[in-house]
Amino acid sequence: MSDDESRAWIFQMNIAGLTLLLFASGYIGPHVALLMPLAGWSQALVHYLGELVLTCVAIGLALWRAYGASEPHRGRVAWLKQSTVWFYIGLGAVVVNLVLLTAVLMLGKLE
Repeated sequence: MSDDESRAWIFQMNIAGLTLLLFASGYIGPHVALLMPLAGWSQALVHYLGELVLTCVAIGLALWRAYGASEPHRGRVAWLKQSTVWFYIGLGAVVVNLVLLTAVLMLGKLE
């Protein structure tokens, strides 16, 4: 595999990882809310805070890194071609989601 092909593969793996992270974040909050005995605003915050924070961070990071991604500024998104860190973070989020879902099912708190 050439260096360009390797960088393209790493980039695709990072995009897949970011997708997994966004997917898992949509479920982690509700699972934590089911496991924690909260009510009212605190339950709503736990339910949606992970999604809101992750969405704001993702949008901010994407705009910051990709701002002016014309040919002279392509280096700003080159960080996605260096290593597969985001792929493993996304997989980790999916694993956390599965652990929380298992705990919710084992404790019988699924709605």
